[in-house]
Amino acid sequence: MTLDDLESRVSVDSQLFMEQLICQSDITAFDRKICLPVNDSIESRLCIDWATKHLFTNRDLVILLHCHSSVEESSPEWLGYNIKQEQDSRKLLNELCAQIPFQTLGFSLEGDPRPMLCQTLNDIHPDLVLLKRRTQRDFDGSVGQFLLHNVQTQVLLL
Repeated sequence: MTLDDLESRVSVDSQLFMEQLICQSDITAFDRKICLPVNDSIESRLCIDWATKHLFTNRDLVILLHCHSSVEESSPEWLGYNIKQEQDSRKLLNELCAQIPFQTLGFSLEGDPRPMLCQTLNDIHPDLVLLKRRTQRDFDGSVGQFLLHNVQTQVLLL
């Protein structure tokens, strides 16, 4: 499956996303936009801790992206499940944003993480994307590997 095939399946409204980003923060006031795809793992928290100590400055806009899965509408439990996923995602983003003492935005995305995060990162055009790895040899499974090869900006692998 190619990137084009994956992007055709993405349901995010990129224009709406960018409008929300611009409305929530005057992005021209920042020297850099740094994006971190995150999940509820110790590696995400360690990546944020490292970046807070060694990378982020007062002139950076830090953007956290969390992607959660969804259930198709044909399923009888779809509404409750999707609402719970969205609530959990927002709770995680609020918690992680509170860890960062700089201007931070958190966005919850719904769908397959690989194409969703890739399209969103390419739409935002960050100056840097931080990816975390699980061990010395491995990094964040297929999602991290997919982003490393398909995001059209600089990537820092921690």
